[in-house]
Amino acid sequence: MRIKAFTIIEMIVSLMISGIVIGIIYYGFELFKKQFNQYNKRTESNRSFVLLKRALNQDFESSEVLIGSNSHVIFYSDGMTTKRAFYDLHNDFMVRNGPLENDTFHLQCRIHLIKYSPIVLNAVREITFQIKLDDEYIDCVFNKNYSARDLMDCQKNHYEQPD
Repeated sequence: MRIKAFTIIEMIVSLMISGIVIGIIYYGFELFKKQFNQYNKRTESNRSFVLLKRALNQDFESSEVLIGSNSHVIFYSDGMTTKRAFYDLHNDFMVRNGPLENDTFHLQCRIHLIKYSPIVLNAVREITFQIKLDDEYIDCVFNKNYSARDLMDCQKNHYEQPD
């Protein structure tokens, strides 16, 4: 009586075919994982850029005076007695210390240019920098227009000068 079974050659061929299929699936999974990680990284940097831009626009609009140095900017509000936000500027990240929360924006930046008001010492009127998104640099410019009253009040008050 003969038992029906697979031969060794049939087993080797089926193992080779299944090994090739598993290898192709593994390669596809690794390729998908790499693309997904790149997408996540790009999305995270775009999200950080949007949040930074929103925070800076809000702080510029609601602050009365901005006092700055080469690596720090302080936003004052409420009759120029309350610190609204403190920005610490670095090449690889920016830190915003607010009254309720602190934010760190992990973005590659270059050319931190701070222009000052000619009337008041260390009063910032413009911040310019470039942020790297998707392997290209985007120019960002934020302006503060002071009223005459704000400048006069700023000259009367002594503000904490950033280091």
